[in-house]
Parts: sequence; structure tokens; C-alpha cells
Amino acid sequence: MFRFYQSRIKKLINDSSDRFIEFVSRVWGCEAPEELVADLKSLITLSASLLKRIYILWPKLGKHSKLRNIETYLFPRFNGPDILAADEQEVGLFAYLDEAYLIALTYELIIEELLDKKVKVYGHDRFLLKEAARLRRKAKVVIASEVSKINMTLGELIEGESDSLNELLDQQKVA
Repeated sequence: MFRFYQSRIKKLINDSSDRFIEFVSRVWGCEAPEELVADLKSLITLSASLLKRIYILWPKLGKHSKLRNIETYLFPRFNGPDILAADEQEVGLFAYLDEAYLIALTYELIIEELLDKKVKVYGHDRFLLKEAARLRRKAKVVIASEVSKINMTLGELIEGESDSLNELLDQQKVA
């Protein structure tokens, strides 16, 4: 599961013709610092591992967790070859930055809920939590408008609503 997502990221990270730096610099407003670009690429790379951890940790949430409301949106989104095909052709690796943000935020929410429920969270997940939060903050600066949409949509999904999700999906169909 999620192999396609991981393989696309791996291919694009190693693609010297990808214009990731160009797109980050465009959004940044000037030439983006190398450290920022490296951190954003790290977030995208890390997102594949976080997605696997989310899938593994999911059953520990329990049946009554509000986070379970995002399952029907999250898992199918990253499990097929056509998920980001159009965006990827247009902007390459940059198309995965908002997805990486979504995955990192979801992972953080899951770990926080498990910690609140006193479920044992091992050292590796604690490390990933800190790293995901650090890298997610970097992405937030670059893709601020997308981040606000993601936060609103995720919040609504957790509460069992889907208005923002439907609106977001409708926008993607038009684009």
C-alpha cells in the first residue's frame, strides 16, 4: 500500500531536471535559501514513512476516535497512480509539498491522541513527531494559503463534516 506515492517521490527527488527550487523561489518571492529547499524536500521524503506509520498506528486510535473520520479521505488519496498526475506534470516534486504537509499534520494528531490516551509511543515515533513538526513549520511558511485550506478541511473532516473537502475536490476537478 502507498508504494506508488513512495516511488513517485523517490523518482522526483532524484530527477535533476525537476524545477522544485524554481517553484519554491517563486512562492518565496526571491531565491529560496538552500536550507529551506533541503528541509522541504526532507518533508516530502519523510511523508512516505509517515504515511506508513499512520497506517500502522491507525488501529490503536480506537473505534470512537474522531480522527477516524478522515480515513475515507486519507488512505484512498495516496493509493493510486492518478492522484497527483496532472499537478506533477505541471510542477513536479512541488506538487507533493501540500500532501506532505497533510500527512505530517495527520501523523502529529495521531501521535498526540495516542499520548493523551496513554498508549505507549516508542522512541522512533517520538523522533518522527519532532522532525515532522519542525519540517511542517517550514512548509507552512512557503504554502500558507494551501495550509489554511488543509487545516480547515482536516478540522471539518475530524468533526464529521465534508463541506470544505467537497469544495476543495471540486476546485481540483476544474483546475
